[in-house]
Amino acid sequence: MVAFDTSGLKDIVDHEQNGYLAEPFEPSDLAEGIRFVLADTARYETLCENAREKVISTFSLPQVVKRHREVYEKHLA
Repeated sequence: MVAFDTSGLKDIVDHEQNGYLAEPFEPSDLAEGIRFVLADTARYETLCENAREKVISTFSLPQVVKRHREVYEKHLA
């Protein structure tokens, strides 16, 4: 994923680990991010694998339910 380093994307993309976060509203840096991702097939595959792992470990249904339950239990205690 290539995106601007703004809003919730900061929580989803880890710069140069599972994507590229460009300086906000800097088209030249966004273009550099696209080049970074596509220039090297091995790097592209690693970024994809890392992105999938992050989704599973952070945003899968069991993980989201677990975090919500922890919040509810903390506030009910």
